Amino acid sequence: MFAYLSETLMSLALPGISQNEQVSLLAVIDTLVQLEKQKRALDDNGGRFTLSLRLFTFLRRTLPPQARPIALSQRVKQNPFEYCI
Repeated sequence: MFAYLSETLMSLALPGISQNEQVSLLAVIDTLVQLEKQKRALDDNGGRFTLSLRLFTFLRRTLPPQARPIALSQRVKQNPFEYCI
C-alpha cells in the first residue's frame, strides 16, 4: 500500500502543498515502507523513534537554515538522537 502511494506521489504534484512539503511526505512514506518490511524487528515505540529520527535527519539536510525551527538548527547541533527522545 505505501509503495503504491510513494510511486504515485513521485509522478503527481499534489495541489495545496509545496514541492518541499511533498518531498517531505515522500520521505515519511518511504520510511513507513521500510518499517513495514521490518515489522518483526521493531515494536511500535521503535517504529516511532525510527520515523522521528529519519524525518529529523531529512529536514536537517533539506531545509534552508532560515526555515529550520530553533530545535533543528541551534539546540540539537551535535546529536540528532537527542531530538527524538
